[in-house]
This record gives sequence, structure tokens and C-alpha cells, in this order.
Amino acid sequence: MPEFDTPEAARTVFLFPGQGSQHHQMAREIFEHEPDFREHMLSLDWDYARREGQSLLDTLFGSPARVPLDDIRVSHPLLVMLEYALATTLMRRGLRPGLLLASSVGEFAAHAFAGRMSIERALEMVTHQARCALRWVEEGFLAAVMEAPDLLAREPAVRSLAHLAGHTFPRSEEHTSEFQSH
Repeated sequence: MPEFDTPEAARTVFLFPGQGSQHHQMAREIFEHEPDFREHMLSLDWDYARREGQSLLDTLFGSPARVPLDDIRVSHPLLVMLEYALATTLMRRGLRPGLLLASSVGEFAAHAFAGRMSIERALEMVTHQARCALRWVEEGFLAAVMEAPDLLAREPAVRSLAHLAGHTFPRSEEHTSEFQSH
């Protein structure tokens, strides 16, 4: 498990973002110029391809028309693989985090990086999660809207397309509402 308690670590935060942070060719430059990062990515991709029958790196660096990165069966494990490889590379270079922050899919990478589970298990879990979501969750989207909850009452166009799913934090009715499409 990584050690996070060095003095310089108190000022360093590693962020593991979730879905939406991916794009075609992301991390290409570090993949080409950083041997440690490339080694992690190739090893994880080989293991994933052996288990799942497709290469995430071929998708990331190949033709953009091959498999879109908005397919969560690809983007979720790809993000976990990439975030884990980057954090591990930074740690090996001497950068020690005092805090790990993660959101959504990034939580799998953060748990693996912190030694709470293996990266292989994290990739298996996130792949399974994506399959379950595609099978059981109705199509639509979730958007965080920086607006008062009465937006639905004030704007008929918004009301016809969305409904209030919840508030993100206490007293959020003063600041933020979440809307989900029908």
C-alpha cells in the first residue's frame, strides 16, 4: 500500500475523475514518452483483452469510429486503467499524495491505487457495473444544474424534459438541483 504521510504529501491531492473526462487519444503523449506509464497501460490492457476479448488501447488510440468512448463498457474500464497507471507512475516518480479524491468510476481506480483492492479486481468490477447499467438503467442523462429548484415551475420547457431527482448536499435547494431527462 502506498505511503501518504510524508510532509510534501500534505499539500498534494490526487484526483480520480469519473465518466466524462475521457476523449479519443487522451494520454497519448505520456504513453509515448513515459516508459513506466506505458508499461502499466500495456500490462493492464493485455490482462483486460485476455479477459474481455478487446483492447482498450486499440480503442483509445485507434480509429475514432471503431468504438465511441461514450460506450461505458469501454470508457469505464479505460478510465480506471488510465487513472491507476498515471497515479502509480507519479508515485514512482516521488510525488506522494496527502489525499485521494475520487468521483464515480474514479473511485475504482482510487481504491486500487490505495491498495484496497487489486487493479485487476477494480477493472473486473467496473466492467461488470457498466454491463449492469446498460442492461437495467433506462436511457437518459443526469445533469447538475446550478439553479434554484423552482426552475421547474418557472420554465415550462425544462419541466417538459426533466424532473427533479434530488439535491446534492444539505441546503442545496438554495444552490443546486439535479434534473434527469424523461
